[in-house]
Amino acid sequence: MKNQGLEPLQEWLRFVKVAVGDPVAYGTLFPVGEGATRRIVDMAEVEVGDVVVDVGAGHGNVSEALIALEARPRRIVAVERSAKMRGLYRERFRGRGDPRLTLISGDARFLPGLLSGLSGPVDRVVSTLPVSRLHDSSGIFSAIAQALRPGGTFVQITSDPFHCMKRMSRAGFHVEAFRMEMHGFYPLFVFKARKT
Repeated sequence: MKNQGLEPLQEWLRFVKVAVGDPVAYGTLFPVGEGATRRIVDMAEVEVGDVVVDVGAGHGNVSEALIALEARPRRIVAVERSAKMRGLYRERFRGRGDPRLTLISGDARFLPGLLSGLSGPVDRVVSTLPVSRLHDSSGIFSAIAQALRPGGTFVQITSDPFHCMKRMSRAGFHVEAFRMEMHGFYPLFVFKARKT
């Protein structure tokens, strides 16, 4: 993955500084690493022409991987609540001129309204929101289900595999697969689900 002029350590430190300084952030204090990012994007099985939403886009690791896909998505919509994180995201993609990429300010609980300007439901949603830190992640999963087309794919990374699977099912998803990724010494779980 390209770092667009930023050294990996500098990029990591900038992310951490913004994340620590935002007391109401849903986000984790560390960016999702390259291995987990690759797993998320692989499990989404993006097809040519898909509309993909990157929920909790942070500073753009997942968006970067989506842009680089050989199976080119028609549109990538990045949703990020933190103004400072959106600043890092804009800086990362400044000058790239990729018309497929759109950054939206907003809260994932209101995803259908945020995406109302699109032409219909989306094909894939990938999320790095740390749902284990949210007291009501089921509301977010319901919002994602509303935004997806029937049969659409939802990929979520979490450190809380048991509650995540239950909440995904409750929101109308059928969990098809999950994988474990190590984030340093910390296990993360990536779930792939389909809207029923």
